[in-house]
Amino acid sequence: LILLATGVYQLVKAAKGSYLEHLEPRIAAQPWAKWTGRLGYAARGIVFLITGAFVANAGLAEQANEAGGMAEALSWLDNPWDMIVAFGLLAFGLFSLIEARYRVLHDVPVGDIGQRVRAKI
Repeated sequence: LILLATGVYQLVKAAKGSYLEHLEPRIAAQPWAKWTGRLGYAARGIVFLITGAFVANAGLAEQANEAGGMAEALSWLDNPWDMIVAFGLLAFGLFSLIEARYRVLHDVPVGDIGQRVRAKI
């Protein structure tokens, strides 16, 4: 159920574009950032849903060895869907590089935490 819920969450995230909230605004406004993230999260959602269905079916049949992973999910897809999802996963990899470079990191008030810890000692 967790895999299925995660798959739905990834698809909702792709549709809403909420993944852009953590990027620098000038980058989040770029179409290439929007579409690499959207395609990537959608592809991840599809893989999570397929894998979740495999696990659920294996659990219902009480056959744990029938549960599949990402490789089985991709091999389950027919042409051209396998290539579309593979392209989406490539887009997610590109978006991960974009996010690694342009993600907004907020400062953690380490000084305040240190002062509070020293005050307790």
